[in-house]
Amino acid sequence: MKLLIVYILLLLYSTTVISQEPRFSWGEKIKRNFGQLENMKIVGVDEDGFFTTYQVNKQITLEHYSPQNRRFWTTALLPKTPDGHDAAFESVKMINENLFMFSSTASEGITRVYVQKIHHNGNYEPTIAVLAQSPEEGNILLATSANDAALAILITGPENHSLTLLTNELSRRWRRSVPAKGDVEDLLVQNDGTTYLLLQAPAAAPATTAYHLYKFERQTGNSSELVLGNINYRPLRAKLAATPDGHVLVTGFMSPSNSVASQNPEPVGTFLYRLEKHNLQSMLTSYTPFTKSFTTEYKRFKPDFDNSQRLRNLHLDKVIQDKDGSLYLLGEVCITENRAGTLVYHNNDIIITRLQQDGSMAFTISINKLQSGINKQNTIRSYFSAIVDDTLRLLYLNFEYNFKPDAHIALSGHTSTLKTPVIVNVHANGTYKATPLYRTLTGRDYGFYLRPGSAFKVTDKKYIVIGMGPEFYRYGQMSF
Repeated sequence: MKLLIVYILLLLYSTTVISQEPRFSWGEKIKRNFGQLENMKIVGVDEDGFFTTYQVNKQITLEHYSPQNRRFWTTALLPKTPDGHDAAFESVKMINENLFMFSSTASEGITRVYVQKIHHNGNYEPTIAVLAQSPEEGNILLATSANDAALAILITGPENHSLTLLTNELSRRWRRSVPAKGDVEDLLVQNDGTTYLLLQAPAAAPATTAYHLYKFERQTGNSSELVLGNINYRPLRAKLAATPDGHVLVTGFMSPSNSVASQNPEPVGTFLYRLEKHNLQSMLTSYTPFTKSFTTEYKRFKPDFDNSQRLRNLHLDKVIQDKDGSLYLLGEVCITENRAGTLVYHNNDIIITRLQQDGSMAFTISINKLQSGINKQNTIRSYFSAIVDDTLRLLYLNFEYNFKPDAHIALSGHTSTLKTPVIVNVHANGTYKATPLYRTLTGRDYGFYLRPGSAFKVTDKKYIVIGMGPEFYRYGQMSF
């Protein structure tokens, strides 16, 4: 009887564990050499499936897949100007369930951005329209609101940045120009069209004027400016986010005020500005150092043998808002190494900081991992992150060791690791648990590897994912 009870308890426990794991299903294999593919991404979903793009030798290809991950069709994209000349491909975006190809030209000091509609059967609309232009040559950044109601096109320039806001029907609402007081750090469009542009001041600027934030009114484009900085700390690696009630967050890492931004200083904490929706000058400000226990323990296990200040290579990847108003700041320690002329890309530890609504630090933890490879594009390195069922979930491939069936570590050489996917559940109090996933049908034994960082959100619990083999790729579904 006791054995039966123990068996039932073990069965219930294993069922609970399995139910917490994501489930995977994979579609057909598409033959293509892994090394040839660049800029591979999922661009949108419709009731008939989803759309993807990739690049091979500068040729862009658009694909359409069924909900069962089977390819319907594929077509080459050939961006043109209205008068038939070649244009440079920028991106394909799905806006209000319509597909649009964006392209650009830069000649004689003028940058122009074009758009062409693509029907869901892959055919082009013949009309090519000019959406934005600037009297300077520069880079192009596109940003859409979360509800697809507005699209912003930013053209950077050495003297001025040009910003254009359009409706979801791509009619122009306004165009404005702002002085190029620094490099573009982020661009945010709210659901009502209110637009925010964040510029990082030149490295020689004092810490008190490290960032310039511009707010553009939704209907007129009239702008207001706010200078962000601190006398004791220099904010850096900042990102913008919007709360559900329309307030704007500027957050990131910070270094001592006497540090120089161009020298890649080591972060010593985080900062947060919470700006009121209707008043840019009304704000909450918080600069919070990392706890001594975090920095001591982190560097104890990750010593700086070469005095490189390991955290100086910490890049802010994502800002995730929890339903209680707190924030997760997720960063990854990334290093590029030159080994006898070969560049090796390292994607190492994930640093997670949870900030309360007032900017105070609930915790900072490190999810330790070591990943490296020589392929910069379409990598199986890095990680996936999202809040699912009130828990922050991370997923990455383990490059360091193999697992035994009981999930304990079995040491092995780097070249013989199975690259088993690992899921990490991070709870609101900072505790976490890492668990290997055996049911993904990926890893060295399958000759097929998951690309966690490329997951595309369909719903809160469903994602489209990409997997790579040496001579093929395939799409699949990941469900929680």
